[in-house]
Amino acid sequence: MRQAAKLRNQTAVDRLPKIFPGEKRYKVGDVPTLYLYCKGKNKRFEQRIRFEGKEVNRSLGPHPVVTLEEAEEKALVNRRRVRQGLEPLRAFADSTIPTMADALETVIANRRHGWKPDGTSEAEWRRCMDMYGASLLPARVDRVGRDAILACLGVNEPNGIWKNRHQSAKRLLNQVNACLEWSIANNHRKDVSPIPSILEELAEPLHEPKKRAALHYSKIAAGLRVIAETPGSWSTLACLRFVALTACRTKEARFAKWEDVDFDAEALTIPYTEHKANKTYRIPLSKQTMEIIREAEAKRVNDYIFPGERGDCIGRITPGQTLKKTGLQCTPHGFRASFRTWVAECTDYPEDLSELCISHDKSSRVQRAYQRSDRLEKRREIMQEWADYVT
Repeated sequence: MRQAAKLRNQTAVDRLPKIFPGEKRYKVGDVPTLYLYCKGKNKRFEQRIRFEGKEVNRSLGPHPVVTLEEAEEKALVNRRRVRQGLEPLRAFADSTIPTMADALETVIANRRHGWKPDGTSEAEWRRCMDMYGASLLPARVDRVGRDAILACLGVNEPNGIWKNRHQSAKRLLNQVNACLEWSIANNHRKDVSPIPSILEELAEPLHEPKKRAALHYSKIAAGLRVIAETPGSWSTLACLRFVALTACRTKEARFAKWEDVDFDAEALTIPYTEHKANKTYRIPLSKQTMEIIREAEAKRVNDYIFPGERGDCIGRITPGQTLKKTGLQCTPHGFRASFRTWVAECTDYPEDLSELCISHDKSSRVQRAYQRSDRLEKRREIMQEWADYVT
């Protein structure tokens, strides 16, 4: 192998060609035993030092992850150890290689601009990793392997998340894969991510999809009377009634602001930042729903239609907890299913219009390009008929 001239500083090291046709070893820096080994696209710092009468070779880390200055510090540590009669270190704790926790923070920061401003996406990422991938977080990204990931999934365990919390398991794999792909792209990891091969190998568990509890549409009227008689915050109870009458998502009602209400058109606009499909959507307000809005206006305390006790909007789990106290066997999201079932069984409205009432748009991209009306007034007929049915 050819040995080239000495490279004294970091600039000289950085100017080396990116690809070497053969093998070369350069003397580098001010430590006599320090070299830079080059082969193809790979470069690494090495130390050739005599210990107990034999020449030993120690790898000090890849370039450019390890700088010349860092390599010199490691080489000096080994020279001092040899002088003391100690064996040169075979491995160094490399602080330049980030941990999975570091990678997670970077990936979240890179994706934050594409997430909705309410912070729920970031909170879900952190919650998932903390609950199911906590054992991976302290590990360096270049040392996270297949076995460690499978241990988090608990594939062979009766209570493992792969079988019992499959969606959470897949979410965890996607997040781990994002961290590993970032590490590879930034030269912190050489091995490919094991996630694709894990997903190919593991069989999808068989289970019946769980549906959110919902009342039969014939019981909604009685349910609304129970909600009205339940002791608790007026704002939360009014929010539940609003959700039942409009068949909107709970989050859309919780984050609704007065600036989004059009009293003349009797409609509520959901901004794209609060909509599940990232689109602006208008909800037609029936006469009964407008009564709730006017009652809330008389009690207005801040920018939110349904204010929370802490000065902003109602908390994320508050509607569900309040509904549990009523004893009704349903969830807030279940009101949407009750409404949709009623439309299918008790009316003759077209399916596409019925789906649009719960902000589901099944039209193709071409159809959406030409049909640009949100059919607010046609949807108002359905929502008014529904409100009359349940009140």
